[in-house]
Amino acid sequence: MNLVINSYDGQLKKEKGMFEVVIKDKLNHLSPSKIKSICLTNGCLISTDAINLAIQHNIPIVMMKRNGDPIGRLWSHQFGSIGTIRRQQVLFTMTTEATDWVIAQYHRKTQAQASLLETMEKRKKSKGKKEDLLATLKYMREQDAKAYQLRGRPIFQIENKLRGLEGSIAKAYFQAISRNLPKEYRFDRRSRKPAKDVFNVILNYCYGMLYNAVEQALLAAGLDPAIAILHGDQYNKPTFSFDFIERFRPWADWTAYELCASKAINQEEHTEIYKNGLWLNKKGRQIVISAFNGLLDRKTTMRSKRRKRQTHIFLEAQRFAQMVLETDFSDKKIMVKRYSKSQKQQAKGSNNQPSKKQHNNSKKQKQEAKPKVHKDKPKDKTAKKH
Repeated sequence: MNLVINSYDGQLKKEKGMFEVVIKDKLNHLSPSKIKSICLTNGCLISTDAINLAIQHNIPIVMMKRNGDPIGRLWSHQFGSIGTIRRQQVLFTMTTEATDWVIAQYHRKTQAQASLLETMEKRKKSKGKKEDLLATLKYMREQDAKAYQLRGRPIFQIENKLRGLEGSIAKAYFQAISRNLPKEYRFDRRSRKPAKDVFNVILNYCYGMLYNAVEQALLAAGLDPAIAILHGDQYNKPTFSFDFIERFRPWADWTAYELCASKAINQEEHTEIYKNGLWLNKKGRQIVISAFNGLLDRKTTMRSKRRKRQTHIFLEAQRFAQMVLETDFSDKKIMVKRYSKSQKQQAKGSNNQPSKKQHNNSKKQKQEAKPKVHKDKPKDKTAKKH
């Protein structure tokens, strides 16, 4: 299970080799063997004994934002694997096989999205909406086929086109979801940070929880979450998590759809306005956390194996790690993208440190700001005396 403490008065302690969770004077004791991760949000208190207990049992402790995104992680200092995996991971990102892997992830996501829309359709009886759905599915599959044709090429040659195709699929997909929602839950477009409607505020929170589960699986498999393929290098961002999460996103989409279709969450009771956007309040977060954790704990079939969704994420990470570890790169062409100076500055964190050009401009401005001092010219000693 994933332990989520989502209360200002929540406390996590250690008692007789077990975790003790205290919320409003209510005690719960949980065995470390039953916990996969610990997520903490607003104003929770945790003891160092509880932290040590989590580290001893390889349980990550994750600090989360209001929207569910992970912002920090306490983890054992040991990777739990050999460095060879990460070296092989770097080499893999520079091959055409990496491009094929990314396209395969998008293909599986599109298939899952289509299946989700077809399931929604079974709940509807309107013929017009069915025709709209068939047109949407046809369009999504056409775009997916175009993406498949990009296989076998370096990722940096096709990344913009691939993102464009994926974006067009996503637009049609979310429009179809909106059409199948009750009127008060429909939305015009995806809104992220912050959300502008109930569906998107739920979806953003579910994605945040899913990012945490994916990053946890990558670390457990010995992979580096920052060495990405399509999303590239970004300062302080676990960009490989962005690549790896794609095929699992429809699970979060389904949770958001079900909560809206059943009207389990409404804007007045479960959300609040903050920084010109919509955010889940404490009651809303409790419902979403329970629903999405419940979905991750339910079994589904992937690669002919029926297991819990959380387990499938870990197995996929282990499968990827094993694949790159067993790959022989001696006979493969390694292709490196050439980065511009601005891209290199961004990778170094130029948002925090001024570039050389900015530094020179600043220095020039300071010099111009200083008052000029006019010194008298020295007298010419050879001048004639009058």
